[in-house]
Amino acid sequence: MKTKEIKYQLNQCRSFEEFFVKASEIKLKCSISIKKLKKLRKIVKEYSVVYGSDVIVNLCDCIDAEMAITRLAKKLVM
Repeated sequence: MKTKEIKYQLNQCRSFEEFFVKASEIKLKCSISIKKLKKLRKIVKEYSVVYGSDVIVNLCDCIDAEMAITRLAKKLVM
């Protein structure tokens, strides 16, 4: 998923709840790629001005956890 597509989807959200759900849906689509998850995390951080840094940090922590799970899963497969 391209940066422009992700931002378009996130910009459609009218509340933080919608934003969180949409970001989580995108996170699941990106979960097999660390690179894609890092891109999503970077984009999500840009929204701290809109929704506040506290909640965005929590969402970024969720993305970090997904990256850790993905790394662990890749190690177990090898």
